[in-house]
Amino acid sequence: MCSRLEKKKAVEALLADDRYLHLDIVHVLENEDCSLLHLSRDGVVVRHACGTVFAASFSSDTGPVAAAVPPDTGLLDVHDEGLFRLFSEKGYEFEEPCYLFSYHGGTRDEGPYSFRTFTKEDLPVYAACYGHGSGDEEELRDDIARGDVVGILDEGELMGFAGFHKEGSMGMLEVFPGFRRRRIGTYLLSHLINLRLERGQVPFCNVYLSNEASIRLQRSLGMHRASGLSYWMWK
Repeated sequence: MCSRLEKKKAVEALLADDRYLHLDIVHVLENEDCSLLHLSRDGVVVRHACGTVFAASFSSDTGPVAAAVPPDTGLLDVHDEGLFRLFSEKGYEFEEPCYLFSYHGGTRDEGPYSFRTFTKEDLPVYAACYGHGSGDEEELRDDIARGDVVGILDEGELMGFAGFHKEGSMGMLEVFPGFRRRRIGTYLLSHLINLRLERGQVPFCNVYLSNEASIRLQRSLGMHRASGLSYWMWK
C-alpha cells in the first residue's frame, strides 16, 4: 500500500507528463482501491484492487517501469509504445490501440427520458447484450452489484443501457434495435457524464481507433481526445 501523499505525487507526475492521456490512471489513484507499485522520474505503475495494472513511462528507458509490473498481471494498460513492444515480446495479447477521451465541460442535457440503475433481475438482458459469448457471468454480476450499469427508459420501456467499467471508464453502451437514431446513446452517456461530475470526477472512456461511430459520438458530446494512445493487453 502507499500513503495519500505518495498517490498525490504520482497524480502530479502523471498530469505533468500528459494532462489528458493518463486521466484513467489518475482516476484510479484518486478514487479507487489501488496500490502504487512504482513512482520515479521514469514513470508510474498502479495496480487496481481488481488486479488490472496501469503503467505509464515518462522516458525512453522503459526498464524500471516494466520491472515494476508484477509477473502475474493478467490485464495490463500501458501508455507508451515502448512498453507495448516490450510486453508484446513477453507474450501479452493485444487487439488495437485506444484513444482516451475525457470530458471537461458542464452538466449535459439528458433528454426527455428516465434512468434507473440495473438490479440482478436485469442480468439476463445485460448478459445477452454484453456477455461476449463467454458464458461466465461473474464479472457482469459484479458490474450490476456495484450499481454501475444504468438503463434508459421511455414510459417504463427499456431502450438501452450503459455503465462504468470497474476501473472507472464509461462504456458498455447498448441501444436496442427500434430505438436507434433517436440520440439514446447520447443521452445515456450524458447521464453517465453527469453522474461523474456530481462526484467531482472527470468522465473518461477508451475507444478503439477503428470504432469510428464511437469516436463521432465522443466528439459530439464535447469529449477531448488525448494525443497519445493507450494499449490494453492481456495474457
